[in-house]
Order: sequence, then C-alpha cells, then structure tokens
Amino acid sequence: MASVMSGSLLSKKIISHSYKQRDHIILLFFPFHFSWCEILLRVLSGAPASPSLLTAVLAASGIGAVSGALLCMIRKRSARAAWILSSMLCLLSALFFAVESMLRSIFFTYMTPGNILSEAGDVAKNYTGELARSLLPGLFRFLLFLLPAIVLFACLCRDSRKSSGENAALPAEPRTSVFSYLLYAAAGFLLIFGSVFVSHTGRTARLYGSGYSYHAAVDTFGLVTATRLDIEYSLLGNPYESFSSAVISSDQGEYMDETVAAETENTAEGSGDLTADAETVMTAETVLAGNTDSAAGKDETAGTENETVGAGSGIAPAETKPAETESEIAPAESGTAPAGTGTAPAETESAPAETESVPPEPEYNVMNLDFSLPELHSTKEISQLTDYISSLAPSQKNEYTGLFAGKNLILVCAESYCDRFITPELTPTLWRLTHNGFYFEEYYESEWGGSTTTGELAFTTGLCGNNGDDSLSGIAANNHYFTMGNQLQRQGYSSIAFHSGHYKYYKRHTTHENLGYNQFLGVGNGIEDIISYEYAPDSDLFENTIPLYLDHQPFSVYYMTLSGHAPYVAGSPLVKKYYDKVDAVLGDEYAKKTKYYICYQMELEAAMTLLVQRLEEAGIADDTVIVLTGDHYPYGLGRGSTWKNDKDYIKDLIKGDDFFRWEQDRSGLIIWSECLEHDLKDRVCKISEPVGNLDILPTISNLFGVPFDSRLLPGRDVLAPDTEPMVFWNNFSVVVKEGKYDGRKLNWYPNEGYEWTAEDPDFLENLHARVNDRLLMGRMIMQTDYYRLLFGEDTVKQAGEMLWKPAEEMETEKE
Repeated sequence: MASVMSGSLLSKKIISHSYKQRDHIILLFFPFHFSWCEILLRVLSGAPASPSLLTAVLAASGIGAVSGALLCMIRKRSARAAWILSSMLCLLSALFFAVESMLRSIFFTYMTPGNILSEAGDVAKNYTGELARSLLPGLFRFLLFLLPAIVLFACLCRDSRKSSGENAALPAEPRTSVFSYLLYAAAGFLLIFGSVFVSHTGRTARLYGSGYSYHAAVDTFGLVTATRLDIEYSLLGNPYESFSSAVISSDQGEYMDETVAAETENTAEGSGDLTADAETVMTAETVLAGNTDSAAGKDETAGTENETVGAGSGIAPAETKPAETESEIAPAESGTAPAGTGTAPAETESAPAETESVPPEPEYNVMNLDFSLPELHSTKEISQLTDYISSLAPSQKNEYTGLFAGKNLILVCAESYCDRFITPELTPTLWRLTHNGFYFEEYYESEWGGSTTTGELAFTTGLCGNNGDDSLSGIAANNHYFTMGNQLQRQGYSSIAFHSGHYKYYKRHTTHENLGYNQFLGVGNGIEDIISYEYAPDSDLFENTIPLYLDHQPFSVYYMTLSGHAPYVAGSPLVKKYYDKVDAVLGDEYAKKTKYYICYQMELEAAMTLLVQRLEEAGIADDTVIVLTGDHYPYGLGRGSTWKNDKDYIKDLIKGDDFFRWEQDRSGLIIWSECLEHDLKDRVCKISEPVGNLDILPTISNLFGVPFDSRLLPGRDVLAPDTEPMVFWNNFSVVVKEGKYDGRKLNWYPNEGYEWTAEDPDFLENLHARVNDRLLMGRMIMQTDYYRLLFGEDTVKQAGEMLWKPAEEMETEKE
C-alpha cells in the first residue's frame, strides 16, 4: 500500500512538474516566436540588420512575453481555451507576417492591416495570375514563419506519448501563482518601453513620431511596432506631429513676416471659392514686409538671377537635340513675352536715366488669402499647419509663367515607366518628347509606401501618400483645389479621364471625377463601349479615345496606362510583337528579361506616336501640352517567383550595383508641346538639378498661368529662380544639391564640393527638419481637408462639353 501511495504521489509530482514546464514553454515560446518572425521578415525583405533590428527584437520579445503571461493565466481557468487561443495566435501572426512578406516581395511595399482587408477583393480579382504564382512561395513562407510552433508541437506530441497511461489520467495541479505571471507581463512591458525608448532616440526618431509612415516603420522598427503605431495613431491621432521647433524655414526663398496676413485684408469674406478677380499678386516688398535688409539684398541680385532661367540653380538651355535638329538652342532672354500666349512681362514706368539699371520687383505665385479665419485655427493641428504655411514665402513668377496659358493639357501616368531604355532608334517619339521639351536630367519618381495609386496621388494632387493604397481613396471627398483637372475646369475646359483596367480598382470611381474630370471611364463603366474588348493595350486605348476630345478645345485629359504592368514574360503578345525590334536595337546591352519589360513599354511608345500624329493632323499640336511620367518604378523586374525572376533585373535596367532608394526611383518626366520645337524654341531648357514628382503640379500650374498659391503645395516650381531642389521619401531619404541621404541605411553621401556637410552636425538635422515639415504639411492638408477650409466647396464640378455618353443614352437622345 505504501508503495502504491508513494507511486501515486510521484506521478502527481511528475504531472505538476509537467504542468509548470508547459507554463515555462508558453512563457518562453512567444517571445521567441515573434522575434523569429521579425528577424525572418527582415532577412526576406533585405532590410538592414542594424541599428533597427534591436528595436524590432525588443518589441517582439515584449509583446511575446505579455501574450504568454496572459495565456498562462487563461490556462489556469481552462487549458482547452488556452490551447485554442495559443494556436490561433501562432497561426494568425505567422500568416500576417507571411502576407506582409509576400506583399513586400510582389509590390515592394508593406500594407497596413486596413489596407490588406480593404484591397483583398480587388487584388484577388485583378491579380489572379500573380496570386496563383505566389501561392506556393507564400505557403512556404508561412511555414517558415510558423517553424518554431511546428517544432514545439512535434516535441510536445512526443512527450505526450511518453507520459500517456497512468500519469495522463491524473489531474493537473497548477502551482504557479498569478503574481508570477503578472511579473512576467511587467517584464514584457519593460521590453516594449525599451523599444519605444530606442525608437525615440537617434536619427530614426522622426519615423516613429511626426514622420510616421507604415512602410518605413516596418523597415525601421519591425512589423509589431509598426502595426501597434498604426492602430494607436488611427484611433487616437499622432501626438508627435509637429513642425520644426526651430524658426520655420521656407524651402522657396526668404522668410515671410507674420505681418503679411495683416496686409492682405482684402480677401473675400468667408472661405468660399476664390475667383481670378479676387486673387492678387504680391510683390517682393509685400512678401518681405518687416525685413528690409533681406528685401534689399534680393533686389540687388534679382536682375542677375533672371538673365537666364534659374541661373546658378541647375537650369540651363537644353544641350541635347533630336537627331533631325542641327541648330543650337539659345538661352531664353529675360523679359521676352512668350510667343502666342497673350502673356507679356509686367509693364513698368520709365525710370530716370540714373536708375535705369534697377530691375523691376519680382512677382510671386501667391493668392490673397486670409490665414486669420477661425476655420484655420479651429484645432491645434489645423492652427499649426496654418502657421507653417503662412510663414512660407511663395516662389517667384518667371519668364515661363503663362507660357502654356489656354492650351490643351493631356496628363499621362504611365504604368511602371522608366526612361533608361529610350533611344532615338528604338523609341523616337518618347525620345523626341523627352529632349524637345523641358528636359529633366535628374528626375525621381518617389515611392510613397504604396503602388500605382500613390503615384497617381503625387502626380495629380502634388501631395505625398502616407496611407498605402488608401492614400487617394481615403481622401476621395476632399476639395482637391489645385489639381490641374480642377484648375482647368474652373476655366471652362472640357475634361475626361481614361483607364483600360477595371474602373473600381483602387476605388478610382470615387476619386478621379473629384480630381477635376467630368467623367472617368474604365472597364465596367464605359470603356468597353468604346473599345470592344477589356484591358486593351495602350495604343488601342489612345486610338479609340482620342476622337472623343480632339474637336472639343480647350480640353483637359488624363490617362492611366496599363500595358507596362508586370509580369514580363516571353509568351506575352507584346513580347511577340516587339521583341525582334528591341533585340535588334539593344542587342546584349540588357538581359532578356529586361528586354521583355522594354517590349511592354514599346506599347507606350506606340500610343504616344499615335497621339502626336493625331494632334499634328488636327493642327493643334502647338496648342496642346503633354505631361508624362510614371506611377512607380518597375517592381515587376524585382527578384521573386511571383514575377518569374531568378534575379534582380531592376539593377540591369538602371545599370546600378548599389540599390539605393534614389537609384531605384530614378525615372523620367516629359513636359512637351510642339510649339517648343519652333515658335518657342528659345524656351526649351535642361533642368540638371534634382526634381521629384511633387514638383510637377506647381511647375505646370506656373506654365499654364493658372492662379495658385505656391505656399500650399509641398513641391516647388522648378523653373522659379528662387526655389531650392529637395526630393524626399517617407523614410526621410532625400536628394538635394549637396548630396543624398539613405533613410534605410542612415548614411549621408555628399556630392563633390560639399564634403563639409558630413562634418557639420547641424546640416543633417536641419535637412531632416525640412523633410519632416514637408511630409507633415502634405499629410495634414489631406487629413484636415485643408483646401476646403480655405476655399469652401469647389462648386465647379463639370465644365465644357460632355465628351462621351453611354450608348443607351445616345440612343434615347436620338429617339
């Protein structure tokens, strides 16, 4: 009997020890599981290990410890419930990491949980092929993230079989106290607080706070921290958002004195729409009120600065000519009125002989706005934004102001466009448009943590996306006052937008008409009535839509192309159509996969050739402006099974070894009108300084002479002589004339002659402050619908003629 009792007690001790051991396993497993997932995600994405890996592991260990402690406390009540919850936590966290890893691999970006849920249906519908190819790699990645759980489960099953029998029937006797679990959870919170502390120090602090963006936060702090911040900031707002605490500086010239607001009291009452009659031009004397020293200094040099456009700022007469052009392009002469535009330089009264050398005061692209309106100070955030904007100096008008006034405008956002492959032999039209208009030698298509939709946002609104694929659809109902579509609608232009993809993808049916187009036609709401089949190549899209607007001047047209979309495969009809020509011209310069991509872009060449021909045949090429750029870099050339790429072909396209952000996003921008090839040839110029996609809208606005306020856009008019180049990204990477900063590696690379910047402790800090302010400015304009606060409802929603009507509607009219 005694031996039986002692055996029973021993069995109970074994079970009790086993129970405690399983508690310890849970407590230790989840910190390891989340740390494993973070490290694996970083390895698969190619993110740098240091210094951000420490932050990611601290946060992962902390959230794992808290989760483990909670599950152990639940286990005291119900072992079954704890088992189910533990399994769900392992499976869902591994799935989340695997999905984010695949998104990073396919689209080279991370998406917030909200983005993933809202876009899942559209992705499944429009990327079925890509998803099918990603299924096996995705499953493999899921199993990799789940590997610690699989190993643990196998070990527990083996132990369970060994202890089956008499011991398994005995009741468990938990001994660990709740207090011990609470202590463990407290240790987890300390680890989380440690990650917060590390995140708040050093050069990455802004990405955690005022400069937060989900994609950059995942790369920098890990997925656990980025997701926590996304939930926290979505529910409670971002308490760290603030403009630079130093003197708020302008990236566009002198500081604007606070007394300017008091001197512009002629603003129309309220916040209603401003018309051209209500807008005024501010002279340098007004803008620099209260700062006579600065004004005097500027007046002394203004004549020199305006002798050639952008003298000393990287803007020069174009050196590159198309093959058929032999004559040199002369620099534009100061004060010459743009031919045929009806715009003349400001008249000045005759001055006495002794003062004839005094140049006229510069004018500015500024509107008469009342920044003291109560609506602009209704909250702390809005008031901060108002104070920042009103402190900026507007950019100067210049000899290019109004050059294209009254002309037609065609905006083309080209899918995955990059101009590295353009040659006169292979792509004569794209070469002609690139080099016979405004030639941008160093243009960057900044990627804003999304894909096509964030590229469209920057191109059309001049604002930087900060919410992934919801960046544009999330502000669909905002007043987009300064888009070229809306600005030209207010001038009576007919307008229409086209896309040969599904009209609801990226929720374009809710956004594009509000960007200033009477109609937006895509597959599902009209394009199929114009083109007999869906997802037409670019040349067919252009051929069938050009007749809709050609005879309805002035017109404002927007195209989002599709043919350049990945995957780039040998069996594609576009490869079969163009490969022989591409191969004959380029030979062994590019890999075969890269040449497949170029075949896809040849369809854009065909579309633009057709467009220019139709404009010339109609005799309106001189009166039409084409602006073309890409939506994002060609991520379909990146390595991965989704795109069937055995290596990174982006490097082959850009001919770069180091995969820095700015190299990847180096792209092309076209601003062209045929009048620049003859009547206005002296206006052709090469811009050699850095230009980004946020700069397109203010530059075009100035060229068209539409009333706009340059202080209200984060980008700059690159033709203004008083603007400083600054191209930036959400992760604080930046390109300026002094050099480049890589926000992932936290390294600064000075340009030749600016090596001193690496030794100046204040230079990078001030540069990051400027980037922070511009990012925050764009984000807050979108979040607060700031243009509506300034201008009220933009009542002009349709202008000019309706350019297309559904077939059934036209039949009804005939009857």
